[in-house]
Amino acid sequence: MKKLVYVVMACLALVFVSCGGSKTPGDVAKSFYENVAAGNYEAAIADFYQSTDATDDETQFLTSLLEKGKAQLDEKGGLKDVQILKETISEDGTTAEVTLNMIFNDGTSEETNESLKLDENGNWKCVIKN
Repeated sequence: MKKLVYVVMACLALVFVSCGGSKTPGDVAKSFYENVAAGNYEAAIADFYQSTDATDDETQFLTSLLEKGKAQLDEKGGLKDVQILKETISEDGTTAEVTLNMIFNDGTSEETNESLKLDENGNWKCVIKN
């Protein structure tokens, strides 16, 4: 009987470990800004919600916006850190709002809010606010 209990506990531990791999909305929003600051636009776009049939022109347009965002971060000496201040997930679990504190290398900081939603694969993605 003890062996059965240990086997069940081991299986449950594996389930919990495997489920812990998904990113929270705050993790995705933080990753988005870190990738923009590093000039890793492809990874930043991967954290951004867009239709699966996005055209090359749409992706190129988004990349140009990210380049402008990086230029603004560089004007402040670059991004030193991003802190997740608040994360609120909607009751239906499909959208979220995240408040971040961006700390810049010039000693200044700025709070920003990001909206996210789940994509068709259940991954959180940043969205453009209307």
